[in-house]
Formats: sequence, C-alpha cells, structure tokens
Amino acid sequence: MKNNPPSPRQTALNCLRSWHAGRSFAETLVDRECSRTALPPADRHLVQALVFSVLRNQTWLDHVIGTLRKGRLDVEARLILQLGLSQLFLLGMADHAAVYETVNLASVRLRGLVNAILRNALRQEKTILEEREKLPLSIHYSTPAWLVRRWTEQMGPQMTRDLLRWNNTTPHLYVRANPLMPMKNIPASLAPLDRAPGWFSVEGLLPLEEIKTGSLYVADPSTRYS
Repeated sequence: MKNNPPSPRQTALNCLRSWHAGRSFAETLVDRECSRTALPPADRHLVQALVFSVLRNQTWLDHVIGTLRKGRLDVEARLILQLGLSQLFLLGMADHAAVYETVNLASVRLRGLVNAILRNALRQEKTILEEREKLPLSIHYSTPAWLVRRWTEQMGPQMTRDLLRWNNTTPHLYVRANPLMPMKNIPASLAPLDRAPGWFSVEGLLPLEEIKTGSLYVADPSTRYS
C-alpha cells in the first residue's frame, strides 16, 4: 500500500526547514521537494506561493508572532506559525482552512500552542494589519535596516517606501515562443504582450508541456534589450 504524498502545506514546511538549516536557494528547494513528491502543477503553485510569501515577509511575521506570544519559540513552532499567519494575512486563504491545515502540520506537543496563537491572531486581525502601516519600514517590508537607512538617505522616505513595496511584490512570469519549434495552439493561460511579438504573460498555470517540448521558454522581456 502506497503512502499518501505530503500535502502542499507539508511540502512548503519541508522547504522552509531546509532553507533555515542550509544555504540552498528557495526556488531550488521548491523544485526539489515538489519533484520528489510528484505534486501536480496546481499544488506546486501553492507550495511556491506559501514558501515565498513567508520568506518575503519573514521579519514582519516574526514581529507579529512576538506580539502574540511572549518568550522563545523553537524553530519548528516558528516556521509553522509563519506559514499559518502568511495564509491568514498575506495570501487571503479561508480562515478555517488556514488554521485547521496549519495546526495539522504541528506535532501533538505543539498543536495546542499553534491553534491558540492563530486564533488569537484572527481575533486581533484588524489591529495587526493597522499596526503594520505604522511599523518601521525594515519590519513592514522585511528588509535589512541598514539597507533601508541607505536608501532613505539616497532617495528620501517616500521613494524608499515605494521601492520597498515594489521590491516585495510577486514578480510576474513571462515566456517566449521558440520560432524553431512553433506551437500548434497558444495555451489559454498565456496573454500576448503588446509590441513584443512572440512574448507572453503567464496568467494561469505555467504551460509545462510546451516548455518540455521546447516550444516555449521562460524569460523576461527586458532581455530583448541585452
């Protein structure tokens, strides 16, 4: 009898554990874990969203955890809470699903703690999100304080805030058609770019079949000017 594959949230937690323990790039860990467990494309996208949401906002997530639970937490509890809070406040997932699935990631000794902190976070959601706007930029945007100070000295506070906001957004994904191996049909998830023939914005699932056959490859449109 085959064991059930790990859930996307469990896979995301495995990636975060490995990232915390070593020096591997996050995208490498996501690809490795998803390939090892043979997750379907939709689940791979969820794993990637979970992992990168936590890593892009880790300083702020740790700040929130610190306001909800005084005292030290071990790494396992902190990573699980980061995943849960990310789902609740950053990815807009349903509250009950985010809490239930996150609590299930925890060992028996941690489940009560994780459940209590996440439910307390939900009760304080409005306060937590309003407070975020008043926090120092380095915490709000999870960026090293020394870099924020340098940018503020160079560009001023408002331009620095705009840059940090842009820098912390999810990058868009683009692909280019290979003229040597034309596609029979353009996948529905692709939207042609204006004034850039053969370039597409990925608006849904990445068309893996066309990439495997060489009809498409991932590239940024800015490479046209290189």
